[in-house]
Amino acid sequence: MEASPSPVLSRVLAETVGTALLVVVGVVSVFSRDQAPVVVALALGLTYTALTFAFGRVSGGHLNPAITVGAALAGRLSWGDAGKYVAGQVLGGLLGGVVVLVTVLAADLGYETGDPLGLVGGFGDNGTYALFGALLFQLVLTFVVVLVVLAARDGRHESVAAAPVAIGFVVTATYLAAVPATGGGLNPALSIATAPFSGSDAIVQLWLFVLAPLLGAAAAGLLHPAIFGRDADPVPGSGLALSSGTAGAQQPWAATPQTWGAPGASAPAAGQGWGGASPYAGQQAPQAGQPGQHAAYAAPAAPAAPEPPIIQDGWQWDPQAQQWFPAPSAPSAPTGGDPGAGERTQIRPQG
Repeated sequence: MEASPSPVLSRVLAETVGTALLVVVGVVSVFSRDQAPVVVALALGLTYTALTFAFGRVSGGHLNPAITVGAALAGRLSWGDAGKYVAGQVLGGLLGGVVVLVTVLAADLGYETGDPLGLVGGFGDNGTYALFGALLFQLVLTFVVVLVVLAARDGRHESVAAAPVAIGFVVTATYLAAVPATGGGLNPALSIATAPFSGSDAIVQLWLFVLAPLLGAAAAGLLHPAIFGRDADPVPGSGLALSSGTAGAQQPWAATPQTWGAPGASAPAAGQGWGGASPYAGQQAPQAGQPGQHAAYAAPAAPAAPEPPIIQDGWQWDPQAQQWFPAPSAPSAPTGGDPGAGERTQIRPQG
């Protein structure tokens, strides 16, 4: 699904727009006629599937800071890019929250400023679970979501193109449990999007719906490589190496590195190598005859040095015609053709 690396700005914009759309559809679904949790869960799951198909080729379709943190800890995204992703997701969530607020006020759906708006989470008096129960519930469900996302996006998976469907299923299933218990959560961008418009209690309790999903995502990001192994070398600046790395040097999901002549690999555009570098930057040029080597990049063989001519007694041997002829600097041969055996010793090449 990710055919070529995209510029960082394009990827961040995709995450911003995608998260805003997810918030709009997910939160507006709460104001449906029956407001049943199954309606909200299906709206979120189906929307997530569609948006992941739409934006996955560009940014990976995270649309959730928890998934971004899990991908960075799993070695698939640099922390520098992860920070940009999270900023775009939070901004997109807030923009989506503003659109939802204007929509429900204009539609006169019974919402008043300061009431809980949509999927704002709560615990204690504002939810079913007490603080510790809500924290553990959010942590475990987010762990499940992020682990499934990382597994579905594994480059070794035979059906990796169907990853958005698996992701949509797990989002639907987890929100079926989370909406009745804690009002939502599992996605810090989704919680931040509605909390500012949902009264002081929602803002005070927002920390849990940011911290718990990030802890669950961190556990999934660290455990996925330990359980499934890695499908590629970690992206520079990812994992537990908390540095920015090289922004834009890798695909959003750090797909298996391509090599010249490898199955399914294609050459980069003219003047570009993988990640914008020279094709042979930092590595040896391909050698002729290597297995899997593309013929167009094989080094040409050095031409063989010509053999010196065989010249004796003013005559030069022509190996193609298999006969003697006067050497260029020798005087003309005497009449009668080939010199006599007594005038020189004739040396003929082998074969």
